[in-house]
Amino acid sequence: MFKKWLSLYAFNRAITPYDPCGGTVGVFVPESDCLEEGSRIVGAFACKTSLDIESLTLPPEVDGTYADIAAMLADQANQAEGDKFRITGGSILYTLGAASTGAIEDYTTSTINDIEAAVGAGNMRVISGLAGNWTPGTSNKKPGKGYNREKHSSFTYSIPLSHYSVDGNLAFWNQIDHQVGWSLVFVFEDLAAWAALSSEKKLLPMDITMTPASDDELGGQRRFEGTASWTTRGLPYLVTSPVVAAFTKEALAEYFK
Repeated sequence: MFKKWLSLYAFNRAITPYDPCGGTVGVFVPESDCLEEGSRIVGAFACKTSLDIESLTLPPEVDGTYADIAAMLADQANQAEGDKFRITGGSILYTLGAASTGAIEDYTTSTINDIEAAVGAGNMRVISGLAGNWTPGTSNKKPGKGYNREKHSSFTYSIPLSHYSVDGNLAFWNQIDHQVGWSLVFVFEDLAAWAALSSEKKLLPMDITMTPASDDELGGQRRFEGTASWTTRGLPYLVTSPVVAAFTKEALAEYFK
Protein backbone atom coordinates (compact mmCIF):
# COMPACT_ATOMS: atom_id res chain seq x y z
CA MET A 1 0.00 0.00 0.00
CA PHE A 2 2.87 2.35 0.86
CA LYS A 3 4.47 1.68 -2.53
CA LYS A 4 1.20 2.47 -4.28
CA TRP A 5 0.86 5.70 -2.32
CA LEU A 6 4.45 6.62 -3.07
CA SER A 7 4.00 6.05 -6.79
CA LEU A 8 0.84 8.16 -6.80
CA TYR A 9 2.62 10.87 -4.84
CA ALA A 10 5.49 10.87 -7.32
CA PHE A 11 3.00 11.00 -10.19
CA ASN A 12 1.25 13.98 -8.68
CA ARG A 13 4.59 15.72 -8.25
CA ALA A 14 5.66 15.26 -11.86
CA ILE A 15 6.99 18.24 -13.77
CA THR A 16 4.19 20.67 -14.59
CA PRO A 17 5.26 23.03 -17.39
CA TYR A 18 5.04 26.73 -16.69
CA ASP A 19 2.28 28.60 -18.47
CA PRO A 20 3.22 32.30 -18.39
CA CYS A 21 0.09 33.20 -20.31
CA GLY A 22 -2.29 31.19 -18.13
CA GLY A 23 -5.18 32.85 -16.38
CA THR A 24 -4.53 31.37 -12.93
CA VAL A 25 -1.74 32.54 -10.64
CA GLY A 26 -0.09 29.79 -8.61
CA VAL A 27 -0.14 29.61 -4.82
CA PHE A 28 2.59 31.55 -2.98
CA VAL A 29 4.47 29.49 -0.38
CA PRO A 30 5.65 31.56 2.62
CA GLU A 31 9.15 31.12 4.04
CA SER A 32 9.34 28.32 6.58
CA ASP A 33 11.23 28.60 9.85
CA CYS A 34 12.58 25.06 9.45
CA LEU A 35 13.48 25.17 5.75
CA GLU A 36 17.06 26.07 4.84
CA GLU A 37 17.58 26.55 1.12
CA GLY A 38 21.24 26.37 0.14
CA SER A 39 22.98 29.03 -1.90
CA ARG A 40 26.15 27.56 -3.38
CA ILE A 41 26.25 25.26 -6.38
CA VAL A 42 28.39 22.23 -5.47
CA GLY A 43 28.06 20.08 -8.57
CA ALA A 44 26.12 19.36 -11.75
CA PHE A 45 25.07 16.69 -14.17
CA ALA A 46 26.05 17.48 -17.75
CA CYS A 47 23.19 15.98 -19.77
CA LYS A 48 22.51 15.63 -23.46
CA THR A 49 19.34 17.53 -24.25
CA SER A 50 17.88 14.35 -25.74
CA LEU A 51 17.87 12.77 -22.26
CA ASP A 52 14.43 12.53 -20.66
CA ILE A 53 15.39 13.29 -17.07
CA GLU A 54 11.82 12.80 -15.86
CA SER A 55 12.12 9.12 -16.76
CA LEU A 56 15.09 8.53 -14.42
CA THR A 57 13.74 6.26 -11.71
CA LEU A 58 14.74 4.87 -8.35
CA PRO A 59 16.85 1.70 -8.18
CA PRO A 60 14.65 -1.42 -8.20
CA GLU A 61 14.17 -3.44 -5.06
CA VAL A 62 16.42 -6.48 -4.75
CA ASP A 63 15.64 -9.91 -3.34
CA GLY A 64 19.04 -10.29 -1.74
CA THR A 65 22.52 -8.85 -1.35
CA TYR A 66 25.69 -10.94 -1.34
CA ALA A 67 29.27 -10.30 -0.30
CA ASP A 68 30.60 -11.48 -3.66
CA ILE A 69 29.62 -13.33 -6.83
CA ALA A 70 30.80 -16.69 -5.48
CA ALA A 71 28.37 -16.43 -2.57
CA MET A 72 25.53 -15.49 -4.95
CA LEU A 73 26.24 -18.47 -7.21
CA ALA A 74 26.48 -20.85 -4.26
CA ASP A 75 23.02 -19.85 -3.03
CA GLN A 76 21.09 -20.66 -6.21
CA ALA A 77 19.12 -23.37 -4.43
CA ASN A 78 17.34 -20.61 -2.50
CA GLN A 79 16.75 -18.41 -5.53
CA ALA A 80 13.91 -18.37 -8.04
CA GLU A 81 13.76 -17.30 -11.67
CA GLY A 82 13.40 -13.53 -11.93
CA ASP A 83 14.91 -12.84 -8.50
CA LYS A 84 17.15 -9.79 -8.42
CA PHE A 85 20.43 -9.56 -6.49
CA ARG A 86 23.35 -7.24 -6.09
CA ILE A 87 26.85 -7.42 -4.66
CA THR A 88 27.42 -5.22 -1.60
CA GLY A 89 28.63 -1.82 -2.76
CA GLY A 90 28.17 -2.70 -6.43
CA SER A 91 26.06 -0.95 -9.05
CA ILE A 92 25.19 -4.04 -11.12
CA LEU A 93 21.81 -5.77 -10.79
CA TYR A 94 21.83 -9.55 -11.35
CA THR A 95 18.61 -11.29 -12.40
CA LEU A 96 18.39 -15.10 -12.32
CA GLY A 97 17.19 -16.67 -15.56
CA ALA A 98 15.41 -19.96 -16.13
CA ALA A 99 18.60 -22.02 -15.85
CA SER A 100 20.10 -22.77 -12.47
CA THR A 101 23.37 -24.59 -13.02
CA GLY A 102 25.55 -22.57 -10.70
CA ALA A 103 27.09 -20.51 -13.52
CA ILE A 104 27.30 -16.74 -13.80
CA GLU A 105 25.84 -17.09 -17.33
CA ASP A 106 22.51 -17.96 -15.69
CA TYR A 107 22.14 -14.31 -14.69
CA THR A 108 21.41 -11.28 -16.81
CA THR A 109 22.93 -8.01 -15.68
CA SER A 110 21.83 -4.41 -15.80
CA THR A 111 22.74 -1.17 -14.08
CA ILE A 112 20.98 -0.82 -10.75
CA ASN A 113 20.96 2.96 -10.95
CA ASP A 114 19.38 4.97 -13.81
CA ILE A 115 21.97 7.71 -13.32
CA GLU A 116 24.78 5.19 -13.81
CA ALA A 117 22.96 3.79 -16.85
CA ALA A 118 22.72 7.27 -18.41
CA VAL A 119 26.40 7.88 -17.66
CA GLY A 120 27.35 4.55 -19.20
CA ALA A 121 25.34 5.37 -22.34
CA GLY A 122 27.17 8.69 -22.71
CA ASN A 123 24.02 10.77 -22.09
CA MET A 124 25.06 12.15 -18.70
CA ARG A 125 28.30 13.14 -16.97
CA VAL A 126 28.79 13.73 -13.24
CA ILE A 127 30.70 16.97 -12.49
CA SER A 128 31.71 16.98 -8.83
CA GLY A 129 33.82 19.60 -7.09
CA LEU A 130 32.06 22.35 -9.04
CA ALA A 131 31.64 25.76 -7.44
CA GLY A 132 29.22 28.44 -8.54
CA ASN A 133 26.27 30.58 -7.62
CA TRP A 134 22.95 31.40 -9.20
CA THR A 135 23.16 34.95 -10.53
CA PRO A 136 19.90 36.81 -11.28
CA GLY A 137 18.60 36.40 -14.80
CA THR A 138 18.66 39.41 -17.11
CA SER A 139 15.20 40.50 -18.19
CA ASN A 140 14.92 40.84 -21.96
CA LYS A 141 12.36 43.44 -23.00
CA LYS A 142 9.86 43.40 -25.82
CA PRO A 143 9.87 46.90 -27.37
CA GLY A 144 6.70 48.91 -26.99
CA LYS A 145 4.61 49.94 -29.97
CA GLY A 146 1.92 52.56 -30.05
CA TYR A 147 0.39 52.91 -26.58
CA ASN A 148 1.93 49.63 -25.41
CA ARG A 149 4.98 50.04 -23.20
CA GLU A 150 7.95 47.71 -23.40
CA LYS A 151 7.45 44.56 -21.34
CA HIS A 152 9.42 41.60 -20.09
CA SER A 153 9.62 38.72 -22.59
CA SER A 154 12.35 36.32 -21.40
CA PHE A 155 15.30 35.77 -19.08
CA THR A 156 18.93 35.30 -20.03
CA TYR A 157 20.92 33.41 -17.42
CA SER A 158 24.70 33.27 -17.17
CA ILE A 159 25.85 31.11 -14.26
CA PRO A 160 29.53 31.45 -13.25
CA LEU A 161 31.27 28.15 -12.55
CA SER A 162 34.72 26.96 -11.53
CA HIS A 163 36.50 23.82 -10.33
CA TYR A 164 39.99 22.47 -9.73
CA SER A 165 41.53 19.43 -11.47
CA VAL A 166 42.49 21.02 -14.76
CA ASP A 167 44.96 18.67 -16.45
CA GLY A 168 42.69 15.61 -16.34
CA ASN A 169 39.67 17.50 -17.67
CA LEU A 170 41.08 19.35 -20.69
CA ALA A 171 39.65 16.79 -23.15
CA PHE A 172 36.29 16.71 -21.34
CA TRP A 173 35.69 20.47 -21.47
CA ASN A 174 37.11 20.76 -24.98
CA GLN A 175 34.27 18.50 -26.13
CA ILE A 176 31.56 20.28 -24.12
CA ASP A 177 32.76 23.74 -25.23
CA HIS A 178 32.46 22.85 -28.91
CA GLN A 179 29.37 20.68 -28.98
CA VAL A 180 25.75 21.78 -28.99
CA GLY A 181 23.04 19.82 -27.26
CA TRP A 182 24.34 19.81 -23.66
CA SER A 183 22.57 21.14 -20.58
CA LEU A 184 23.56 21.28 -16.91
CA VAL A 185 21.38 20.12 -14.02
CA PHE A 186 22.71 22.13 -11.09
CA VAL A 187 22.99 20.69 -7.57
CA PHE A 188 23.04 23.05 -4.59
CA GLU A 189 24.61 22.58 -1.16
CA ASP A 190 21.26 21.48 0.29
CA LEU A 191 21.11 18.78 -2.43
CA ALA A 192 18.35 20.48 -4.36
CA ALA A 193 18.58 19.98 -8.14
CA TRP A 194 17.57 22.65 -10.67
CA ALA A 195 17.20 22.22 -14.43
CA ALA A 196 16.42 24.52 -17.35
CA LEU A 197 13.46 23.01 -19.19
CA SER A 198 11.22 24.01 -22.06
CA SER A 199 7.43 24.04 -21.89
CA GLU A 200 7.62 20.51 -23.37
CA LYS A 201 9.71 19.46 -20.32
CA LYS A 202 12.83 19.02 -22.46
CA LEU A 203 16.28 20.06 -21.32
CA LEU A 204 17.25 23.40 -22.84
CA PRO A 205 20.60 23.57 -24.65
CA MET A 206 23.13 25.79 -22.90
CA ASP A 207 26.12 27.71 -24.17
CA ILE A 208 28.74 26.19 -21.87
CA THR A 209 32.27 27.60 -21.96
CA MET A 210 35.03 26.56 -19.56
CA THR A 211 38.67 27.57 -19.86
CA PRO A 212 41.80 27.09 -17.72
CA ALA A 213 42.82 29.93 -15.41
CA SER A 214 45.55 30.54 -12.84
CA ASP A 215 46.83 33.30 -10.55
CA ASP A 216 50.14 35.12 -10.84
CA GLU A 217 51.53 33.78 -7.59
CA LEU A 218 53.57 30.89 -6.25
CA GLY A 219 51.63 28.20 -4.45
CA GLY A 220 48.40 28.80 -6.32
CA GLN A 221 46.43 26.17 -8.17
CA ARG A 222 45.16 25.95 -11.70
CA ARG A 223 41.42 25.82 -12.13
CA PHE A 224 38.70 25.87 -14.76
CA GLU A 225 36.45 28.92 -14.96
CA GLY A 226 33.53 29.66 -17.21
CA THR A 227 29.79 30.10 -17.56
CA ALA A 228 26.67 28.24 -18.54
CA SER A 229 24.26 30.54 -20.39
CA TRP A 230 20.81 30.21 -21.93
CA THR A 231 17.66 32.21 -22.65
CA THR A 232 14.17 31.07 -21.69
CA ARG A 233 10.74 32.46 -20.90
CA GLY A 234 10.39 30.40 -17.74
CA LEU A 235 12.14 30.08 -14.42
CA PRO A 236 14.28 27.03 -13.62
CA TYR A 237 12.58 23.84 -12.49
CA LEU A 238 13.15 22.09 -9.18
CA VAL A 239 13.74 18.46 -10.18
CA THR A 240 14.69 16.84 -6.87
CA SER A 241 12.74 13.66 -5.99
CA PRO A 242 9.85 12.99 -6.23
CA VAL A 243 9.75 15.15 -9.38
CA VAL A 244 12.64 13.13 -10.83
CA ALA A 245 12.60 9.90 -8.85
CA ALA A 246 16.34 9.20 -9.24
CA PHE A 247 17.33 12.58 -7.77
CA THR A 248 16.78 11.73 -4.11
CA LYS A 249 18.93 13.63 -1.64
CA GLU A 250 20.56 10.33 -0.68
CA ALA A 251 21.47 9.58 -4.30
CA LEU A 252 22.76 13.10 -4.92
CA ALA A 253 24.85 12.94 -1.74
CA GLU A 254 26.70 9.91 -3.12
CA TYR A 255 27.92 12.00 -6.06
CA PHE A 256 28.43 15.44 -4.58
CA LYS A 257 29.26 15.07 -0.86
